[in-house]
Amino acid sequence: VRVIKIYKIIEDYLNCLNSIQETFVNNYKLLKDSEENAKQTFKNFIDKHKERNLDTLAPFQIKELKSIIKKVERTEQAVIIFPQSMLVSIVSQYDYLVGQLIQFIYEVNPKLLQESNSQISYKDLFTYNDVGAIRDKIIQDKVETILRKSHDEQIDDLQKISGVKNLKGVRFWKEFVEITQRRNLFVHCKGCVSEQYIKECQNVGLVKLPSKGENLNVDEGYFLRAYFVFYMMGALLTQVIIRQLLSKENLLGEIDTILTNIIYETLEEEKYDLTIELSEFAMAGSTKHACRLDEVYFVLNHAQA
Repeated sequence: VRVIKIYKIIEDYLNCLNSIQETFVNNYKLLKDSEENAKQTFKNFIDKHKERNLDTLAPFQIKELKSIIKKVERTEQAVIIFPQSMLVSIVSQYDYLVGQLIQFIYEVNPKLLQESNSQISYKDLFTYNDVGAIRDKIIQDKVETILRKSHDEQIDDLQKISGVKNLKGVRFWKEFVEITQRRNLFVHCKGCVSEQYIKECQNVGLVKLPSKGENLNVDEGYFLRAYFVFYMMGALLTQVIIRQLLSKENLLGEIDTILTNIIYETLEEEKYDLTIELSEFAMAGSTKHACRLDEVYFVLNHAQA
């Protein structure tokens, strides 16, 4: 039951990320084309009336020009805002995943609640009907407390309650931190670089950074890389945590099946960069498997990519 639940959690997360990625791919080019068309319309209008002073245009021509300029401005803004909003959506899906993982950890290991210093108010004792409802309230409070922290601090808390070490050891950790910080800029200050952004990026070793006050955006290459980073971060985070939590329950076969299904889907959709990265995790010496056959599947999938 626990494996089925975690499979549904990660499946939902990856499906949402794929939906966002496909929405971006399908619409970004349309927006760019719309921007180019608007600029071309403006150029055509200017070329048509280049022999005349704009002050001599007829009222209907001035109205037409204003409409064209407004179209250019709005398409330019759309090309900027749309990728930003898609990036924010990716991080939001990740935040929801982290919340579900925290809840899953406490459900699998309820002793963590006993060892914590959680308190329940006298009012809540009468508000909730039974001990289970009170436990769920405490877990939800812990989820909200952790999610209010920075993404870097969230990983620290996940390591603490899951018993997994070095969750920050993935090769794209620096990119992950930069993306989450850039997301914060879009949400809070329209992409304007802050001291906090610079500080957090420097803390993970990033050197080539924009200056304070500079405006950041998201182009197609950046977005697709962010999709890759968060796809991998969610998949690996889930795998590492459940392997730690359920290691004594003889469920490695089922956990391997989850990983195999994820890898096969990336292979089927020709997302070979994801296939290779996930397969390398599966083939790493630190990743244990239930049987030799599972190891062979991972090697074969890697070879096909």
